Amino acid sequence: MAEIAWKKWWNILWGNQNYALATFLNPAYRTKWFDEAKARTKGETTRIQDGLNRTGKVWQVWHSQQLEKDSEGLTNERESQLNRRRTLTKVQKTIYDLNKEVFGDWYIADYSEYEEYSTLPVLVPQKDFSPLSWWCEVGQQAKWPHLSALAIHVLSFPAMSAEAERVFSGARRTISWTRSSLSPQKIETLECLKHYLSTEI
Repeated sequence: MAEIAWKKWWNILWGNQNYALATFLNPAYRTKWFDEAKARTKGETTRIQDGLNRTGKVWQVWHSQQLEKDSEGLTNERESQLNRRRTLTKVQKTIYDLNKEVFGDWYIADYSEYEEYSTLPVLVPQKDFSPLSWWCEVGQQAKWPHLSALAIHVLSFPAMSAEAERVFSGARRTISWTRSSLSPQKIETLECLKHYLSTEI
């Protein structure tokens, strides 16, 4: 019975690409966690590798969407991030300049940010370490602009829905009969402010 429950949990876990993404985007894990998990659970190596492969596919889709946004003219902030990144080291600047001369763009490959991040050694977390806070730092956003945007997007998901449901239920006190004509945008703003004040965010 315990084995059946374990397999059911395992299937749900690895069937969720957000779990694999959040694990990969934690700088204390990266790909090392997947390698260790494959060593621990020899019968599930294919499923674990599939989870890691799905993170690469999600990155490809995300990266292409970000490139489309860049090409639509949303490049001011992106250019400043790229400029900061180009100045990290003379070697990197040379690589980007040569790549731009040869290929007409600064990208070496579609997987450049993904591969660079995944090959670096894992970070040894300090006390109260937060992967989301780490990705929000200017250094990470300058070094991996598209990957950091994906990480912030994924790691911002609440681990549980209880808090969101409480906020939603509390909206009944905001939307009374006398306030029934409030627009959805104003209701969202009011609920967010109320939640921020009550939790002292």
